[in-house]
Amino acid sequence: LKRCSRTEVREERLLRASLACAMDGDAVEFGLLDSEEYAANDAAEFDDDGLTEAQPEHSRRRRSFCRLATLRTAGALVGSAAFAAVAAAAMTGRIRPGGTVTSPSMADLVVEEAVSTCHTARAGEGCFDKVKWARTEGISKDAKLYPGLTLESTFEDFQAFFHKAQYGGCQQPCAPGAPTPSPPAAAEGDCLCLFDVDRTLTTKQGKAGQCQGSQAHGGIFDPAFGGGDLVLSPLGLGLTSATFCGQCHLGIVSQGGAGGPEMKQALEQHLPGAGTDWSGPNPVTSPLIIGCADAMKAQCAKGIVDWYRTSKGINIPSSEVYFFDDHDGNTNGFGAMGFNARQISCGSRDGPYGFCGGQPGEVVRAKGIQNCR
Repeated sequence: LKRCSRTEVREERLLRASLACAMDGDAVEFGLLDSEEYAANDAAEFDDDGLTEAQPEHSRRRRSFCRLATLRTAGALVGSAAFAAVAAAAMTGRIRPGGTVTSPSMADLVVEEAVSTCHTARAGEGCFDKVKWARTEGISKDAKLYPGLTLESTFEDFQAFFHKAQYGGCQQPCAPGAPTPSPPAAAEGDCLCLFDVDRTLTTKQGKAGQCQGSQAHGGIFDPAFGGGDLVLSPLGLGLTSATFCGQCHLGIVSQGGAGGPEMKQALEQHLPGAGTDWSGPNPVTSPLIIGCADAMKAQCAKGIVDWYRTSKGINIPSSEVYFFDDHDGNTNGFGAMGFNARQISCGSRDGPYGFCGGQPGEVVRAKGIQNCR
């Protein structure tokens, strides 16, 4: 049991000490102490964070406190959420400068915030498949890869291990037997548009003059298909202003590397809200994925859907995921996920690839799978 000394923890140190308490990882109570009651403790031993082991008589005499939760395997993640809730309460006046709770619902707020951060993986999620395989097969094949785990370890134990290792997109699991909070309902109109890069958002290098609406970017190298100066296709220039995707969340799923920093920056300018961090296919850490093999693009798309849910709290229905790619065969696998996929650059071809790249008119909010032929 940890207690926070009001004498040692003043104003700006109050929240820092509360974080230290919450991050303890065991049963935690964040004490909000009255100076008159604990004045006698001023000379007691406290560490640098203003923490001390509470004595039994102190526990009986405490006046006001906010009970966070019993934190065991959830430890650090739930602790940080509890800290955020305490910080929010302090900024909104629900904790007076002296550290006393002013609202009787403060405890409920903190517990609710702490619990809502956990998520035990469900069937159909990438983390679930990885945990299930590791628990049923992986540990039997090479137990050294799973230190601290045994054949008797629970699903939650394995998921917590993966979460700590930042593997598989796994979140901190809820305590065994506790209900996993339901994912947020999709807001009306939530949708996701995903695009290939080469010959979808770009035009064949050196061919801007043959492709109306394309725009050459001299000095920016595009390494695809032999290389040359970057040429953005009409779709690459107008995917938000001239298509329904301007109302959706955006992402990239490309087998190639999308060039160097200058080419990536040119693409980012036309992908508002997608950020500037680029990710590989495993793990998915942003909606801009490069290096995803053509045969795996549907899986990468699912990774982006999962990323939006777990990182942004945005739950996008499978029926509102739309993928656009010029290459023959790259719509394969999307239907099995419940996603929509459409081949584009159908009016200008360079063998199995696009030539002029995507046209805004090809980007339609149509359900199902559609290929050029």
